[in-house]
This record gives sequence, structure tokens and C-alpha cells, in this order.
Amino acid sequence: MTIVVSKKGSSSAQVVNRSEFPHERNLQEYIYEHPETIPVYELREDKRLLVAARELQTESGPIDAFGVDKDGDLYIVETKLYRNPDKRTVVAQALDYGAALWRHAEFSGLLSTLDAAGEKQWKMTFRDKLAEFFSLDEEGVDNLTESMRKNLNEGSLKFVVLMNKLDERLKDLVTYVNQNSQFDIYAVELECYRHDVYEIIIPRIFGDEVKKDLKTRSSGRQAEYRDRNASILKFFSPLMPERAPSEPWSSSYMQVRTRYSGIHFEWGQRGQANAKTLDVAIHFETHSTKQNRSLCDFLRRHKRTLAQQFDEEVVFDREWGKWSAVFIKKPCLPWTDDIAKWAAKSMEKLITTVEPLLQAYFAKHGQVTG
Repeated sequence: MTIVVSKKGSSSAQVVNRSEFPHERNLQEYIYEHPETIPVYELREDKRLLVAARELQTESGPIDAFGVDKDGDLYIVETKLYRNPDKRTVVAQALDYGAALWRHAEFSGLLSTLDAAGEKQWKMTFRDKLAEFFSLDEEGVDNLTESMRKNLNEGSLKFVVLMNKLDERLKDLVTYVNQNSQFDIYAVELECYRHDVYEIIIPRIFGDEVKKDLKTRSSGRQAEYRDRNASILKFFSPLMPERAPSEPWSSSYMQVRTRYSGIHFEWGQRGQANAKTLDVAIHFETHSTKQNRSLCDFLRRHKRTLAQQFDEEVVFDREWGKWSAVFIKKPCLPWTDDIAKWAAKSMEKLITTVEPLLQAYFAKHGQVTG
């Protein structure tokens, strides 16, 4: 394809032939500097994508580009040149990176990595870049990062294969995967033209033409969550009847309230209907980041007491965005009554061990304010 460039009012015109990106890193650099070349706005008019990091390390290798939109949706972007002989494996490669990110990355560690990338690229933290790029106040940034956290925990990721030229087989593969799975995969083709001091990029996105029955998929996932949570309550309610939720939740998490504002216990399923791990946790989600981290550090000082209660490692995540958490986790596939019993008994142990410690903390430091 060629384009014709002419100056308004002039009788002369110049034919400009399509140019190529010399190396894959040039593709990566371009989308990092010009994220609008990934046309997520064609998926929904108000969407914009911030490419937050390049070469984001995972257990399976580096993700070429990692992006986020205003809804907190997470994007794994894999770039390839058409001449690359590995281009046929690019979809599998992107999915492999997504699985590694979901299974091995803790959210606090991801935020730290994005902070470092933000300082290097824009001389500001990731949170500050979110606020600037999406015109958000502090509460808006908090809401966005919480959506990011939930999407990572649930493995709800979006995948973009970006190339200078797409072949029909790759388009067919993207259509097939979207139509027959829960994945959201998009293929983006960038046509590049260079004229004088200008670079002209024409992006095209493929994959959104497959209309999924999102309502049916969502209701099926909610039913699976509800069934799992119901099985946990079947064993937890006899242990702590006064603390058990009255009904199972139809979400990937279910909470047990405390007397303290902004603090709760929680079962959390990491993944969608096929979640592979189950967390039993206490969350510190007060309005004070300092207090959340102080509470996490306080429990860490009692690590031996907590460790004596559980066979699993006790994890202290003090920088989970502005919040903090302490949790244990266990593989939960296939889901069985033994998993539900473990979740119920572990929550009873966590509550009976942690609540006296919280009482001691607040007796010394004062009541939490929210």
C-alpha cells in the first residue's frame, strides 16, 4: 500500500511507500512513547492505554510491554516483526507470560516494578503517572489500582499481539481463541510511512469482532464462586456461627467483618472459575497507608506465633498499594470438601490468633479511624 502526500493548494504530490521498523525494539519504543498506537479506543470510545513498562520480567521471560487502562484492565503486549520466524508462536508466548505473571507476581512487587519504570521514563511514580495520564484524583487512583489488584489475582488479563504486518493465519487464530475461550486477545497491525520529518502510523486492531456472551460467562463464574463459598461456609459456620457471613458471596472473595473499621478477614480465590489458589487473609484497608503498614509490621513481629498455627508459609504483604495484608495460601484445584474444610479451619485459627494481637495493638496505639 502507498499513500499520497500533497500540500494544500499545490499541484504537486509525492507518493510515499510503506516503511518498516528495522528491529522489534523499535516497535516497543514507539508504543511506549505513543501508546495511542494501540487502538483500544476502538474497543470502547473512552478507553485509553498507558504503556507502563517495557521488558517486564516474569518467571517465563520478559513481557515486551505492559499496559493498563482507566478501568484497571491489564494488557500484556507482545511485539513481533512479520519476518520473524517465531511469529506463529506469539499467541502462546503471550499466554505463557500472562500465566507466569498471574501465578508468581505479588501485586505489591508489581507496583514496585512499575514505580521504578515510571521514575526511569517519566521521573515520577506509577501512581503519579496514573493520576496525570487519566486525570484522576487520589481516590480515583486508589480505585484503579484496586481494580488492577483484583484483575491480577483473578488472572483477568488482556493480550495484544502487535506486528508490523499480520497474516491471515494469525487473524484466524485470534478469532478462534476469542470465540472458544474466556481469553481476550487482540492483534494489532501497524502500518508505518515516513515523509520528511514525519512518521505516519496507521493502526488496525483485530479480534473485537468476536462478540462474546459476557453476561452468560459472568453469571457462570459467579455461580462457581457462590458454590465454592457455600462449601466453605458449610464448615466455617459450625466453628464460628457468630462470625460467619449469612449467605455465600457470588464473588472471588468473601469477608468476615471485625470490630475495626477498614480491617477484615477474607477468603480470596486467585483466578476466575478455574482459580488455582485460595488465600486466607486479614486485610488492612484503612484510609491511612501508614497505619496499614504499621499493623502489618506489628503482626510480622509475631511471625513465630502465627507460623505455629499453620503448615503453610505466612506471607506479610505490607505494600499492597496503599493497603497491607497477611495471608496463607493453598492450591485449590480440584475443588473438594477437604479444601473447604482447610479454608474454614484456617480462618478460625487466623481469627483466634490475630484478634488478641489487634486488641493489644489498639490498646497501645489507639482505635483505628477508618
